[in-house]
Amino acid sequence: MSRELGALVLNVDYRLAPTHSFPAPIEDCEDVLVAILDEKAESYHALRNIVKRRTKKNLEIDPHKLVLSGFSSGGNLALNAALSVPGWSSVIPDDYPNPIPLLLFYPSFDARLLPSQRTRPAKLPQSKSIWSNLGISNSLVPSFLPRNQVSMLRASPGLADVNKCLHPKAKILLVLTELDTLAEQSEAWVEAVEKSSRKDDLEVRRVPDTKHGWSQFPDKFLNENDKRTKYEEYGNAIEFTKRHWNL
Repeated sequence: MSRELGALVLNVDYRLAPTHSFPAPIEDCEDVLVAILDEKAESYHALRNIVKRRTKKNLEIDPHKLVLSGFSSGGNLALNAALSVPGWSSVIPDDYPNPIPLLLFYPSFDARLLPSQRTRPAKLPQSKSIWSNLGISNSLVPSFLPRNQVSMLRASPGLADVNKCLHPKAKILLVLTELDTLAEQSEAWVEAVEKSSRKDDLEVRRVPDTKHGWSQFPDKFLNENDKRTKYEEYGNAIEFTKRHWNL
């Protein structure tokens, strides 16, 4: 994306559970957005000085060309950044001048179910992982997000009313995997958006016969079909961004 768009790509090294719990990652992502967007913030100038020093180039950060992207839990965070829910507004101003592409790869929309409680697609083989067999995920998830907070809109952004909460300039590309226990909640969210006034701001790409996380695996661990679809979806994400950035 950096090469094709001539853009600076920032990867947010947000805090992780169990040392840090919800909503620490959301706050970290917002801190980075403030550094990009708010000229009055101390971090605004600090970020630009760091970029110049580390790249040894006089790169300019254009705060009027913004794209948010994430995979799985990162997709949850990217969507969160473009939401304003009661008591917690997005740090992106409502009068932001340009479209904001959101590139969401198989994100988590709804945290109310533990991993073992999600519906498994018929074609998804049973996991042989020791972590899965021991139910480790069911124990780890509450260490980040206590069960009494799972219905909060920042924890489960798929529950937010997109008509009221989604940033007016958000344009969403949603990439979904077929062999994914998140598939059911993803399709429920798509159905809700398609019934809303924001349906034209959503493009959905469903990738058959792929597992959750497939696009993040190194090529040597992928078969030829998965490698092909991986680069197809990355290429489509770039074209989606170009289109909305009017490049």
